[in-house]
Amino acid sequence: MFRKWILLIVAFIVLLAITGCPAGFESPLGDKAKAKLDKALLGQWQEDETIMTIEQFNENEYLITFNGKAENVVLKAFSLQVGNLSFLNCQIIKDNEPGAWVIAQYEVTPEKLHFRLVEDSFLRENKLMEIDLASGPNSGPKLFEFLQVNTVNPEKLGELESLQCAGKPQEAPTELQGIWKVVYIEMEGERLEERVPGAMMIFDGNKLIVRKPQEKDDEALFKLDLSQSPKTIDLKTKDRMMLGIYQIEGDQLIMAMGRDVRPVNFDEKSEIKRILIKLIRQKKDR
Repeated sequence: MFRKWILLIVAFIVLLAITGCPAGFESPLGDKAKAKLDKALLGQWQEDETIMTIEQFNENEYLITFNGKAENVVLKAFSLQVGNLSFLNCQIIKDNEPGAWVIAQYEVTPEKLHFRLVEDSFLRENKLMEIDLASGPNSGPKLFEFLQVNTVNPEKLGELESLQCAGKPQEAPTELQGIWKVVYIEMEGERLEERVPGAMMIFDGNKLIVRKPQEKDDEALFKLDLSQSPKTIDLKTKDRMMLGIYQIEGDQLIMAMGRDVRPVNFDEKSEIKRILIKLIRQKKDR
C-alpha cells in the first residue's frame, strides 16, 4: 500500500487531478512560521523494502525523502494542529522547483506512523473541491476553516496507511562540527573561490549552513559514513541531493561533491562533473 502511495505522489507531480489521487493544494493549511516541530516524526519509517526518512531541516520544517524507485522524490513539510487532529503539510520539490502541496492527517507512536492523505473525494463530498481548474488547485486555508468549525471523522479524509519505525535519528559525528573557512573551490577546471570571498561552512548537529557575506544563508542536512574509505558525506537541501567524499588533514577539510555520481577521489582533474572544496577550521576564539 505504501509503495502505491509513493507512486501516486510521483504521478501527482505530472497530473494534479485524478480520481482516487491525493488532492492537490495551492497552499498549506496554515503559516509554517507558526508551526511546531513534532520530533516524534523524525526517523525512518518502513513498509516492505520502501523507507521514508523524515529529518529536521530547520526549527519548524522537515525534509522527507524516499529510498528505492522514488528516491528522486523530495518533500518539504511542516506540522499543524487543527483541533485534536495533527496534519503534515507536504510540498513536492521537482526539478529544483517547489510544486503543489499535499496534506496528510497523522498519528505517531514510537512503533508506528499512521497517516491519511486528504483525498479529492473528501473535498467533493464537502463542497471544498475547486471545480474550475483555471482557478488553480484547492485552497489549504479553505480546508482549515472547514476543519475548525466541523467535527471530522479521520476515516473520511482518505485511506489509512501505516509504517513501522525503522530507526530514530542518530547523533551526528563530531569531527566536522564547527566553522570552516572556504579557501579553494574548483569546478571543471575553473577556480571559483574569488566569487565568494569570506564564505564559511558551519556544521551544526546534522545541519550545514553556508554563510556568504551580505547574502542569505544556504542550509542543508548532511549525513556522514565514517566506515567508508574515503569517508562519505551526503547533502540534502529542499530541492536537491549531492553525494560526496571528504578527508581531514589537521585543520584542513577537503570535500569532493557530485550531483548524481559520488566522486571516488580528490584529483583536481576529474572525469566526472564535481566540485572540489578546501576549507580551514576556524578556532573558537575567532
